[in-house]
Amino acid sequence: MTDLRSGSAPPRRWLAPIFVAVVVWRVALPSPIGLWRDWILILSLYGIYACVASRPSARRDVPLAVLAYLLGIYIHGQYPYVLAGWGLFP
Repeated sequence: MTDLRSGSAPPRRWLAPIFVAVVVWRVALPSPIGLWRDWILILSLYGIYACVASRPSARRDVPLAVLAYLLGIYIHGQYPYVLAGWGLFP
């Protein structure tokens, strides 16, 4: 066993099953309609990708796409409140 208090990161082979379990848990929830905006699911899918990705060039582009997608989810959720705050949306 590795002592996690020593500051060493756990091996990737331990992290991938954890991410897969989180994805299965989130997909098994009763509301599949909102999965596209479930940021925990998105980050878990990225975690799986990061564990299995081998090309450094792809590992540079995919985080940017994931961050842009998460920003889009945030803007989509906050946009009505911003407009209401500015008095542009009833």
